[in-house]
Amino acid sequence: MPFPINIKKCTAAFIQPSRIFYIAYIKPLDSMKPSVTATIALITLGSTALGRTFTVYNACPFTIWPAVFTELNVGSAVPNVETGWEAPAYTTKTFSVPDNWKPGRIWGRRNCDFSTNPGPNSCLDGGCNGGLLCDPHTGTGVPPASVAEWTLEGDGNRDFYDVSLVDGYNLPMRITNNVGCHVADCPVDLGPDCPAPLKGPYDSSGFPVGCKASIHSKTDIMTSYI
Repeated sequence: MPFPINIKKCTAAFIQPSRIFYIAYIKPLDSMKPSVTATIALITLGSTALGRTFTVYNACPFTIWPAVFTELNVGSAVPNVETGWEAPAYTTKTFSVPDNWKPGRIWGRRNCDFSTNPGPNSCLDGGCNGGLLCDPHTGTGVPPASVAEWTLEGDGNRDFYDVSLVDGYNLPMRITNNVGCHVADCPVDLGPDCPAPLKGPYDSSGFPVGCKASIHSKTDIMTSYI
């Protein structure tokens, strides 16, 4: 567990895949700083002849750059969408995803500039090898980044999904659905209350827009909160 703050609000779930609609939100909190609040919605609209339909919605008041990655060493089914794109505020993008997509991840990147630096450091957080279009083999994303993860038609023919902070945190995120199944989310803004050794990166105003995953002793990190 890399974060001692509000981690109990970050959950995962699994459901049966038949005719299920997924909706995942990264939603701004009233208490978050307006200039850095962010929202992404990732929506899967059931099963079709082509598989599932995902819609990625940016409800931020600013542009973000969503990214998609498939672990090709595990599965060969890939979504019918580019591996990265620019998403202006309040815009959506819809694409099809195979019923057996596994494992796959979607995340948001912030403050990107690909004009002179097409590499993983072209974004303030969440950047990937390849720049705008994440490399299909190595473009998993540079921490810190909140990640929505899916394994469709996994063990027992079930769909598994979660919001992961293994790679750190950069945006609140929630995955819900239309049939009353469990919500997977991390709705809190971890940036401001992140332990000092892990806090950052920072935007141009000096506000922390991320919280890095700990590679140090968890005891040392927790001590300051006891």
